[in-house]
Amino acid sequence: MRRARHYISNVQIDLAGDRAAVRANAVLAIVPTSTVDGRLAPEPLFSSGGAYRFDAVRTPEGWRFSRVETAPVWTTGTLPS
Repeated sequence: MRRARHYISNVQIDLAGDRAAVRANAVLAIVPTSTVDGRLAPEPLFSSGGAYRFDAVRTPEGWRFSRVETAPVWTTGTLPS
């Protein structure tokens, strides 16, 4: 069993009426739930860092993403299938 965690920082929002362009830095870590002996995993199976770019639009139900783009800069480990 695995868990994934996304850490997002340095969010910048350019607002233009009912539309927004969003940029942020991100780090992703995929880790096993635990080791065979039940202890916490010593390191991630896979990790990645880079940038997110989103376009958002205001709707009657609230803000919704209309586009999501990722731009990885680095990775370590092997992405689990």
